[in-house]
Amino acid sequence: MACVHGIQYLAIQDLAKDFNSAPAASISRSADHGKTWTWDRSRPMFEGGVFTTITFLDFGKDGANAPDDFIYAYGLDGNWRDSFNDAVPDPADLFLARAPTASVQDRSTWQFFSGLTDGAPRWSSDIEAKQAVLHDDRHLYVDADPATAHNLTVISQGGVVYDKPLKRFLYTSWTELTFEFYEAEHPGGPFRLFFSKDWGPYPWTAEKQGGYGLSIPSKFIDPAGQSMWLQSNVCPCAPAGTSSYDFSLRRLELSPSAAP
Repeated sequence: MACVHGIQYLAIQDLAKDFNSAPAASISRSADHGKTWTWDRSRPMFEGGVFTTITFLDFGKDGANAPDDFIYAYGLDGNWRDSFNDAVPDPADLFLARAPTASVQDRSTWQFFSGLTDGAPRWSSDIEAKQAVLHDDRHLYVDADPATAHNLTVISQGGVVYDKPLKRFLYTSWTELTFEFYEAEHPGGPFRLFFSKDWGPYPWTAEKQGGYGLSIPSKFIDPAGQSMWLQSNVCPCAPAGTSSYDFSLRRLELSPSAAP
């Protein structure tokens, strides 16, 4: 979700019933603080499994830290996480797009990051020209018991937030059993992995658990940019031995290795 000029935008996604592919996505809009939402119900904005997992870049309350009058969004192809039955290729790339704040629901006004020229981002209206701001094709728990969580890919539906005091963009991703943390100096990357937290195989406990949908709300970043809160959930449907299916926060402390 994003809010700009008092208007809220929510990325909505059509998932296969088994959660192993994401064929379509759209953007809904609310001008009354979330009481009602509108979107084009006749067809999705994005389809064919291309850019169908969408995460808005969090630039602070009402986009206060945004550099221009665009709304920025990251996207995945194929699925929102590892496709457990390989119905579609597992996501290994994170993509970036932007749209004018006046026309977020107009697909024709969207532009896709298509690389760098002399360090400056290139933008294209052609979605086929998009280039990844992050590529990570690691597989974790490759040799784990096939009857449990195993062979997990690391690029998933998470969150991207601008940490203004550190002048860093933080992408938080996850696997079934790990948290993955990336940082970049610019929205278009390049992003690099700076930390991976392994929660261990199932079963988990209430005292030790990972989760999915990892994000860092800008609201909870301290003035120094080094103390913040992570939001994640453990679905009751997972064989995790525990669940955490509400607004669930834990503290994260960052210690920069050098001045940004």
